[in-house]
Formats: sequence, C-alpha cells, structure tokens
Amino acid sequence: STLKRALELRPDVGREGVLTNLGNVARASGHTDEALEHHREALRLERARFGETSRLARHHHNLGGVYRAAGRLEEARGEYERAAELADEGSPQHALTLNSLGLVLAAEGDADAARAMHLRSASLFAALDHGDIVLPQYNLAVLDAAEPVAAERGFATVVAGLARIGEHDTPRVAK
Repeated sequence: STLKRALELRPDVGREGVLTNLGNVARASGHTDEALEHHREALRLERARFGETSRLARHHHNLGGVYRAAGRLEEARGEYERAAELADEGSPQHALTLNSLGLVLAAEGDADAARAMHLRSASLFAALDHGDIVLPQYNLAVLDAAEPVAAERGFATVVAGLARIGEHDTPRVAK
C-alpha cells in the first residue's frame, strides 16, 4: 500500500502518523492483530520521543477503538481510561475519549455510567463549541431508545447539530 511504501522510503519522517493510519485501515478491514500492532508501535515511538505526555492520549484512544471493535470491552475500557487520564482536561481529545468510554460502558450494560460519560462529553464539546457534540448527543438518544419521547427529542437535537455543522462547513466545501 501507499502508506507502507511511505514507511520504506522515509522511515524517519512522520512514522507515528503513518503507523496510526495503517492501524486505522487495518481496524476498518477487520484485521485486529495488525491494527493493534501498528497502534502499539505508534504509541511506543511517540512515548520514546516525548515521554508520558498528553500526546499519547490519541494512541491509547486508538487502541481502545480497536479493542472495542473486536468486542474486547475490558481492554477497550482500560485504554480509554488511560487516554482520559493523559488527555488535556477540557480538550476535544478528552471529550472524545469520554464519549468512547461511554460506548464501552453501555456495551457492558451500565447505562447509568454510560449516560454520565456521554453527558460529560457533550458538556465539554459544548464548552468548546465543537461540532463533535453530535457524537455524545446521538449516544444519549440511543440510550433513551426505550423512551420514545426522550429518544425523539434526543435525535432532534442531533439533527439540529448536524444542520449547524453543515451551515458552518458549506462555505469551506464550496471553495
């Protein structure tokens, strides 16, 4: 692939990013072991360069995503918890990680804890005026699926948020 060729040509430049992209492609293709290998190597390289910093949060988040996709929820929760510890408090990465942790908690059957995570995530995204607020809003609506009125209200919030994102993005897309 083009990404693997990039690693061969310039193994010293942007390796963590290329490995992350390879991990994402492997995950999307259902190749869990390969995805884990790439994400772990990206994490190792980033740690070697910068130490134990907030920069590592995205790598732990990516590992959590691979584990979650593979149904390995305990491992996913551990990676998301580590990502939340490392992410800068109040950053988009922190908000995204809390949302992902909420997904794991919901899959484990702890709807109350999942709701609390999604609410924290939505609150952070709202404070940042960040378009990804629709992610926890959607997940909250899914949690409310047993209550049709609450679910309808939740999904209406998501649609309104998506429309708002579209309004902001339209001029950039038109260029």
